[in-house]
Amino acid sequence: MKRKKIKVIENYVHRYFRLTPVLAMVVLMITTLSTNIGEGPLWGDLSSIPDDCIDHWWAFLLYIPNYYPQEQCLLPAWYLGVDMQCYIVAVVIMVFLKRWSKLTLTGMGLLVSLSAAASFWSCYIHALPTVRIDYTDKTEDYNRYYYKLTHTRCGPYIIGMICGYIIYNIKSSPRTYKLPIVLKILYWIICLALLATCIFVPLSLNEDTVWQNALFISLHRLVWSICVCSIIIMCVTNNADFVNSFLSMPFFQVVARLSYCAYIIHGLWILAKVFSTKTVVNYSIVQVVVNSWGTTAVSLLLSFILSLMFEMPAPEVEKYFIKFLRNIFGVMSSAGGMKWKPPSS
Repeated sequence: MKRKKIKVIENYVHRYFRLTPVLAMVVLMITTLSTNIGEGPLWGDLSSIPDDCIDHWWAFLLYIPNYYPQEQCLLPAWYLGVDMQCYIVAVVIMVFLKRWSKLTLTGMGLLVSLSAAASFWSCYIHALPTVRIDYTDKTEDYNRYYYKLTHTRCGPYIIGMICGYIIYNIKSSPRTYKLPIVLKILYWIICLALLATCIFVPLSLNEDTVWQNALFISLHRLVWSICVCSIIIMCVTNNADFVNSFLSMPFFQVVARLSYCAYIIHGLWILAKVFSTKTVVNYSIVQVVVNSWGTTAVSLLLSFILSLMFEMPAPEVEKYFIKFLRNIFGVMSSAGGMKWKPPSS
């Protein structure tokens, strides 16, 4: 068996061990502890969540909850399914990209177009709104036919891969890409205008503008991702000094390291906080700000504990598993009369 194929499989193993331990422990904690760690008039509404986890735990570990119908065990896990499925396809694309770059880039552009077309068709046929609003008649349709599906979500992921390929070529080239100040100003005006368009256009759309809604839904994530990727390229080429300095602050490295655990635990903490409320809450701007920052701080603290206990030890387990995997491939290759040399770590 060729070394490249072994390396691809090892990449899948690495990704799985990176994500799964934390996810499995959170699902286990929800199943066993969620009904016993809090109280309040609404806490009983959580009683159905452990049952959903017991019935559908395997869908989370296989990373297919976005296609397999499950209720409300771990709501954010649908995106982990999208991310893992996109990653599996991305590794295959990278193999082709290294050998047939132009043809593969064309195919990636075609995949982005097909994803946008699928989004437009689903949204147009089912008359979906531009944004998901919970507790409405269209919420379930929005999730089922567009919001949680990989084939309607993969466009920005592929655009990010193309951005990575461009950055790789920029760093491999001795050329400099310093832009004149006029072009920099023009770029930021266009970029910020497009980002603002993605945010504010839904305010002018309603349920009657069906085809406009479908057009916006199919394009706005692509436009947003292109703008974000262009900002990254501007930073890489030293054309965004202030933005590059801000985004390179060490604080973001810490937050990025905890982002996966924070993503999983954040929604659960909000549910626990809301369902344990025992008095009527009178909202004000000050209270919203205080609650937001307090919720963020507690989420980061819980994610740090979760990362320390389960995410950080995972690479050690992964090393032993990959070593075992290499030995298995070595035995299989020897049995087939093939000379096989394990890839370097």
